[in-house]
Amino acid sequence: MGKILSGLIAGIVAIGIPTLASAHMKSWPTQQSSVEAGTPTEAPNQKTFTVPDIVVTAFNGVPMGVAKQSAIVVYRAPHASGGYDAYVAFSSQLASIGWWANTRRPDGKGGFHAKLQLLNAANAALIEVDLDKSDVSCSDQARFYLSKKTIDPDLFDLIARARVVVLADHYWTSCKNS
Repeated sequence: MGKILSGLIAGIVAIGIPTLASAHMKSWPTQQSSVEAGTPTEAPNQKTFTVPDIVVTAFNGVPMGVAKQSAIVVYRAPHASGGYDAYVAFSSQLASIGWWANTRRPDGKGGFHAKLQLLNAANAALIEVDLDKSDVSCSDQARFYLSKKTIDPDLFDLIARARVVVLADHYWTSCKNS
């Protein structure tokens, strides 16, 4: 009877149905989600997108963390000899909602992990940029996060929209079970 019950519980947990049995799990994987950034504010050589709060959720919909007051800035810097370098930066205030994430997991699947999609006016992806991972601790309510990447300067004039995608299968651990 014990083996049958254990097998049944393992099967329920494996297909993602939250139960009291799944409460013993210390770490849960994130589910992929995306947030559209607002219309950019433009200045010479710079586009700034405001991003609504991004809630990081587990595979079963449980909220684990949030990225607040986020912004995407795309900018280009002219060379004295002509031409440009271009960059994209994502900044945010990371906060825990009872869960923590550690980038030093042996399998590499820990931490807040997202990518940016920079899009043209027709909503077609011009480039995807993988952001640096970040730790989030149980006590974090406004951990400053910044990730800056180099992009092709020829894309600057084409960028009209942006999206943040939180990647799936990055594990967060319950602060209650730590």
